[in-house]
Amino acid sequence: MTIELTGNWETGFALDYHTIRSIPVGIDDYGHTKFETTRTEIGELVYQLKYKNDDGAVMLIVNKIKQAIKGIEIFNYLVPIPPSNKGRQNQPVLLVVDALSKEYKIPVIMDALVKNTNASQIKNVEDTNERLNALQGFMSYNPKYNISDKSILLVDDLYDTGSTLKVATELLYSIAKVKKVCVLTLTKTKGKR
Repeated sequence: MTIELTGNWETGFALDYHTIRSIPVGIDDYGHTKFETTRTEIGELVYQLKYKNDDGAVMLIVNKIKQAIKGIEIFNYLVPIPPSNKGRQNQPVLLVVDALSKEYKIPVIMDALVKNTNASQIKNVEDTNERLNALQGFMSYNPKYNISDKSILLVDDLYDTGSTLKVATELLYSIAKVKKVCVLTLTKTKGKR
């Protein structure tokens, strides 16, 4: 199953929703609500990679991408959205983009986009317009790369409001002067945003 994502990019897709359902089951020792969550197959793979450090999930995710998305080989570069939590042992987007790069023989530019501020502050902003405003200036394009007139596949792990991808796409079009941006996310939330 793929889900079409609309934005300022040419085309965009998520492989599937992240969760099927999530039910509150109590409160943990820190006062946070605990949930019993049922994830989609790709959602579970992303969860295992991101939070359980299961490196074996990378190639399973790449195989899901190969089955679901055709035409990746036409892109000149793969560009990941920079991670929000730089302290995380496994950075799912970077690992998946690296594996996609090897699989399709497409160069990846890991640091084409750079986060300038603490992204965790922005993650807590729920209103889409407030989020877009907060994101302005939070990311920049690394000018050491000349990717003008190139086709870019922009990759992220989770699509929520699309704000981060919209800002990244705008940077790639307006600053880097790329020809085309398409978006691929591994999963999408079902949330109210």
